[in-house]
Amino acid sequence: MKIKCYKCSNLATWQYMPGDANWYSCDNCVSRGCSCQLDFDTDEPLLDDKGRELVCCEYDFSEFGYDDDSEEQFYSELEKAGIDLYDNNAIDKYIMNGI
Repeated sequence: MKIKCYKCSNLATWQYMPGDANWYSCDNCVSRGCSCQLDFDTDEPLLDDKGRELVCCEYDFSEFGYDDDSEEQFYSELEKAGIDLYDNNAIDKYIMNGI
């Protein structure tokens, strides 16, 4: 499953690296314009091929989006605890007792 933009729910293709897990944006919603993306000679903003200001250098770009591996981590924890992944009662009991 892919992570969605926190503003509009489109596929997130940008991740703010110093941020927390909610800092994923699509190409339309990502913040643009930053002092790190100014022309050294003119102090004018640098533009992408669509004429938009560039994204800050603290963002990571992934053309195919980012995988949400939280579900995989959950099932991995169940397996490590010896819980049968097809036993819903055992999974519920494990969750109720705290993971």
